[in-house]
Amino acid sequence: MANTVKPNYVIRKSAWSVVRPWHILLFFLIVPLIIMIVKIINVKDDTISFYNNKIVHRSGIFSKHEKTTILTRVLSVTVKQTFWGRIFNYGTIYVDVVGKWDLSMRGVKDPMGAKEYLEKLAVNGRRARSVIMD
Repeated sequence: MANTVKPNYVIRKSAWSVVRPWHILLFFLIVPLIIMIVKIINVKDDTISFYNNKIVHRSGIFSKHEKTTILTRVLSVTVKQTFWGRIFNYGTIYVDVVGKWDLSMRGVKDPMGAKEYLEKLAVNGRRARSVIMD
């Protein structure tokens, strides 16, 4: 058997000795910046396309998602904008559609323009249906 001599006391270096206050500050500035950049990239790749009879929602960077909703009849279009949304021109649009779940789209650029388009689509759809019914 080998006789091993154990030390009376062991000193270990602290990890905190290499961390400076500016490291902590930099960490709390860099991590939110990275998260914000990832969210901006995700939002920029999210599109909602309106056609005469359907809405197509495409999203995803690496794995693409596409959802198509048949647009039967639009009952109402509602826009909600916060204070910051009014300043930076974005908002949430709620579309009430007959026979389907209501559509809500958050963070829409130029929500009032989208509302005007959807209202024109609703009016044109009513005119087309009244001609067909007559």
